Amino acid sequence: MRWTDILSRVVRANPGENRSHHKELFLSETLTESRLRADDPAAECVISMAEYCFAHKYQEIKRLVNPQLREEQEARRTRAAEERIETRLLNTVMPNGKQYRECTKVEVARFGRWHVVVAERMRDGQMVGEAFTEQQLVRLYEEMRGRRSGHDNHVQA
Repeated sequence: MRWTDILSRVVRANPGENRSHHKELFLSETLTESRLRADDPAAECVISMAEYCFAHKYQEIKRLVNPQLREEQEARRTRAAEERIETRLLNTVMPNGKQYRECTKVEVARFGRWHVVVAERMRDGQMVGEAFTEQQLVRLYEEMRGRRSGHDNHVQA
């Protein structure tokens, strides 16, 4: 039997246990499956390799075995990706020296091209970061590109 299968079996059979208890059970099961006793000279080598397997596979197997943990980790990764996306265009330093998010309607209109469309959708005195999320700006830009196919679509932001 493969060690990852033993580890998976141990984690499934003991869902409420912590990492150190899972490790203890895994090492014991590994010796049993290998038909070795703890005092056998070959056991030291097997234990060493099993500890390596445990260190590198435990979180992966725990995530696969526990759907709630898997969903929580996926949600954390999604939130982190969204936060990274949120800062790209809005944090771009514009020709006036300000971040795009801090530019007002009048300033944005002066940048020309698709920024004029952004300005048209803002209220007087409003800053870009108050009017739009990163995703809304990306959608607006893509919408403008679709209307202008065949033209130079380079964004100057």
